Amino acid sequence: MNTLKNNLNPLSDLKSEAMIFTSTRNSTWVFEEKEKISKKDIDFKSVLPHLNIHISGEVNGSQFDGKVFSNPEEIMEKVVSNLPSEIPFDEFGRSEITLKFSKNVWFTGISSIEDLKTTFTYWIRNPWGEEWEYNWLKGAWYPEMAQNPETGKFEVVRNSDWEVANPKFKFEPKLYLAEVPELSSTDEITVILQKWDNSETKARALTCFPGENAPSVPTYIGKYWVDTTAHDSLESKYWREHAFLKVNINLLKSSGRVIHNSKKDLTNILE
Repeated sequence: MNTLKNNLNPLSDLKSEAMIFTSTRNSTWVFEEKEKISKKDIDFKSVLPHLNIHISGEVNGSQFDGKVFSNPEEIMEKVVSNLPSEIPFDEFGRSEITLKFSKNVWFTGISSIEDLKTTFTYWIRNPWGEEWEYNWLKGAWYPEMAQNPETGKFEVVRNSDWEVANPKFKFEPKLYLAEVPELSSTDEITVILQKWDNSETKARALTCFPGENAPSVPTYIGKYWVDTTAHDSLESKYWREHAFLKVNINLLKSSGRVIHNSKKDLTNILE
């Protein structure tokens, strides 16, 4: 479990001071509004199971402070209360919103390699992936998953015999992982919304995490790189220059000493 700085800022006066709209689906990141959807028509509850891993320290990367937010409902309540009543969406049916708050009560788990001077490793983002080398690209295959309508959680799709239906549904390349003594605090939180028309809602929250917005991890499904994540894409360029962060308390115990590693030793795994 990640060890985080203790931050006991009260929530009562925690308010958003700025709202930033970006669009990682285009090369300029410039958000262009196409339509607006009422906040009351958006399902924010669907993302709650996902938020749990960002509270308990189960994943490397950005974390909410569990000493401030005891459950995902508190996080989403704070986010939703600071969103406008009518939320703009772009031509891709997406709204990517970064809220800048008055206090630092979260921890960002992504950093540019340029700002880091520490050891790096190649890392499979999800531990249940099957390591593989695909077209000279090292990474892992993942099975097809779908959202359980009863629990809201994403689960592996299985056939009638309870076997994994499609074990090689998605391929993700390995990413950079850097060990640090502690995560840096941030006053930003990003929420990603996607149009999701059905009888009950017009859109839903896909994810919510501390820190600034970041493009999707390059993903290969079938014969295509999803969201134009080709080798020279915005996504690939971003993840060649950034790393997920993992807390290693031994670095903190050793008087803040960090083992340095030359940048020229890093291999651009997404080239």
